Amino acid sequence: MHVIITGASRRIGFGLAQMFASQGHQVSMQVRSQPEDFLSFRKERESQTHHVACDLLHEGALDKLYGKLCEKFGPADLLINNASNFEPDTAEDFHHEQMANHFRVNLEAAITIARDMAQDHDLNDNASIINIADQRVERLTPRFFTYTLAKSALWTATITMAQQFAPNIRVNAIGPGPTMVNKRQAKEDFTAQVEALPLKRVVSVEEIYSTACFLADNPCITGQIVHVDSGQHLAWETPDVLNANE
Repeated sequence: MHVIITGASRRIGFGLAQMFASQGHQVSMQVRSQPEDFLSFRKERESQTHHVACDLLHEGALDKLYGKLCEKFGPADLLINNASNFEPDTAEDFHHEQMANHFRVNLEAAITIARDMAQDHDLNDNASIINIADQRVERLTPRFFTYTLAKSALWTATITMAQQFAPNIRVNAIGPGPTMVNKRQAKEDFTAQVEALPLKRVVSVEEIYSTACFLADNPCITGQIVHVDSGQHLAWETPDVLNANE
């Protein structure tokens, strides 16, 4: 299977690339940076990996990107739109540059590569797309305002692309929960976040990988989102019910 993964040089994307490669799949990756562990991985798996280095925020970065990612191994069997831009703002303080960045990386890049894949006449049977969304698309809060708008639009695009691309390509989404400490968090804050989840479990990349494999393998699933989030999207102890008797 030829797997294309965007945002594949670090965090979830890099973990997914390693796991697919370890199972013998061909993996093509869009990356913005090339840290040492990524370069070591490429060297170790040179025969079964390929990468295109580009910053998705740059003008022209999306032009023929799907074709470049297919140069070594041919048409994609599975596209994982994982690249993400995640910065804090609210409806009161957002600015247009940050909003544009969120929509460019989280939405425009994903739907552009998906469109180009849908126009590939050499696709194999059971081709599919998995968009890495976010559990917050079904548990809205006022935090991370324009990021949430972009990811919510990606979830809407997942449904409408599933309608449009059927029966040739299936389109689904995964909504991850807390997986790794982000750059704004202290380790203690991440631990507290996990402890507040219904299942009180850190989400592992392995669990996201197994979900991606399930969605890629099952030919009868399309237009769905699976929250791999330790129950985060179920949070119900909101201020209106917390410590209330009824």
